[in-house]
Amino acid sequence: MKKRLSILMLAARFTIYRVILLLLGMSIVQVGLFWLALGKEKTAGINVLLENNNNGWVAVIGFLLLCVLLGKSVNGAGGSMSAYTVDRLSVSEKEFTGWFALYNGLMFLVFWVWEALTVLSMCMIYMWQVPQEVVVGPQTIFLASYRVEYLHRLIPLADISGWVRNGAFVVALGICTAANAYHERGGRKGVAIWFTAAIALWGICNEKFRNSSMDVMFAVASVLVAVIAVYMVICKEREIDKGGDRWANGN
Repeated sequence: MKKRLSILMLAARFTIYRVILLLLGMSIVQVGLFWLALGKEKTAGINVLLENNNNGWVAVIGFLLLCVLLGKSVNGAGGSMSAYTVDRLSVSEKEFTGWFALYNGLMFLVFWVWEALTVLSMCMIYMWQVPQEVVVGPQTIFLASYRVEYLHRLIPLADISGWVRNGAFVVALGICTAANAYHERGGRKGVAIWFTAAIALWGICNEKFRNSSMDVMFAVASVLVAVIAVYMVICKEREIDKGGDRWANGN
């Protein structure tokens, strides 16, 4: 168990402060943009303000930066630092990558929760700042979660398929970023993370896909990419066990 904790501590040491800075920076920019929009249109509805101030693009950029950060979290110069670390911990590369997948998944979960809290904080600011006749009342935030597509995607409420979709994205992104780091430690290129990121962005940002069938389709697609990523790691490890060079270039 001590070895597993060491792996998680290593993952946190490489990324946690950068993740915190990324989340804080993203929230500051989003709340700032919302505040500016609110100052210009205090009589506008919350759905108009949230949808027309580029907050979504800030979240997309933050999400892609997180993918890059976690996908390269333990790559030393040419992978030598990671090779040494794995040998020192006396764990297999598969196990090392598996624990990093768990940590990365937790980081994507934190990103999801943090972004949802940021958007909810903007709803609270709206309730405090706009004229009372514009505010519906305590139901304002509840109604916004249905009327504002982006917020509803983050907090699906009664839409079970939405929770399943988001949960699948978190798991798949954690696995694919860890697999990407595994391949890059060996001097190879990992691509699964970008397929999964594209699926997640498509599923979250496109309001045309607001139905249970599409939610399930996106969930299945992301999990399928993650399964392929795991299979590629296993195949590479089997190749190495048969006498291949762990750090040789190639797929």
